[in-house]
Amino acid sequence: MKLILQIMILIISIQAVSAEDQIHNGYVYKKPSWLQPFTSMPRDFGTFFSDSFSKDKLGAWGAIAASTTLLVIYDREVLNETQRFGRRLGIGNDDHTTDMVKVGTLSIFRGPTDLGSAMYFIGDGWTTFALTASFLGVGAFTDDYRALQTGAQLFQGLLMTGIVTQTIKRSTGRESPIAATTPTGKWKLFPSFATYNSRISKYDAFPSGHLATTVMAITIIAENYEDYTWIRPVGYTCASLLAFQMVNNSVHWASDYPLGIAIGYMMGKSISKNGRSKIEGTEIENKVTYNWAPTFSEVGTMGLGLNISY
Repeated sequence: MKLILQIMILIISIQAVSAEDQIHNGYVYKKPSWLQPFTSMPRDFGTFFSDSFSKDKLGAWGAIAASTTLLVIYDREVLNETQRFGRRLGIGNDDHTTDMVKVGTLSIFRGPTDLGSAMYFIGDGWTTFALTASFLGVGAFTDDYRALQTGAQLFQGLLMTGIVTQTIKRSTGRESPIAATTPTGKWKLFPSFATYNSRISKYDAFPSGHLATTVMAITIIAENYEDYTWIRPVGYTCASLLAFQMVNNSVHWASDYPLGIAIGYMMGKSISKNGRSKIEGTEIENKVTYNWAPTFSEVGTMGLGLNISY
């Protein structure tokens, strides 16, 4: 009886879905408009801040603060040992990305030329743009609204993550390892725009925008494609390689990571709620039970029957 009721609820829910909507893995996906990444921002920023600072996140904030403080204390030791390990692996400590597309003196695209720069390129904006374009292209070609929504959300995530991380960077003004004048880098709060832009590496270390963007992208893709369980392990492996290389090539301190990871994760969770809604009644219990019981036929003969409930 319970199964019949759940199926009836599911059928009613499906019938209520617009003919222009699509269902994937228990969620209804609407076709996104071209303006969705912009029009959804106010609501998703609200969700991001309300979810991030809810009471149940106090423990997480405590862990972020504690881990950041501890890592700041040992940042120089972590940096030195990471770079020694990088040299032992033959990766080296320099950034070997190079200008591949230029317009006059303006660099349009910097690409990797070796293993180390390829690891660093994982967090580049171009990588997320490529993912965005891939989902949008596949979605448009196959008329798949889930892919279209994922692409739109990734583009929106790039914008929103950039706004949040840039605001914090321009407020904290921490020196990157490559420009550090103290063992763990000076903090110059609220440098002017002119000062910040004059030498960005002296003020933009905290938090890591590359890692925040990467974690945001992994979260959005994994949330929309929950049926592909390999996405998170592969994504987090790539994020770990990126995190290692950014310390190895003196772009970031390890203490720049906890807040960056938190921003990316919460941003991805907030944005991925957009454009889909869960169908009520899809939580059907798939438990199968078997019961043997005596039976009597119409002519009065006795037998043994198997009752299967699912």
